[in-house]
Amino acid sequence: MRAVLTRLWRVRKALILYAGLLLMGLYLGDLLRDIVIPEVRPMNEPMMHRLISLTLILFVVTAALPFVPGAEIGLALLMVFGGKAAAVVYLSMIGALTLSFSVARVVPLSMLSSGLSWLG
Repeated sequence: MRAVLTRLWRVRKALILYAGLLLMGLYLGDLLRDIVIPEVRPMNEPMMHRLISLTLILFVVTAALPFVPGAEIGLALLMVFGGKAAAVVYLSMIGALTLSFSVARVVPLSMLSSGLSWLG
């Protein structure tokens, strides 16, 4: 009987810990959303332009990296900003491909091979 009660207490503690983690994640997610996503008002327009420009620069740099889902990031930008941003997302993806091609042309082959051998 004692083993059964000990097991139930252990399960109950795990469920309480899990529920606490979920509630903390929910609270921190709401707090982060309030901090990161500003209200769109006419006086916040310069900040919104900087935020969009920074997002596009980050998109170009991350899409140029190998094994980063650049197309999915582009689709997310299209979902957030709509069809009006299609040309900007397209040009950003072209910029990312050009950046990765240019870096691959500039970096010596010996440096690439030593980096890949270091990775395993």
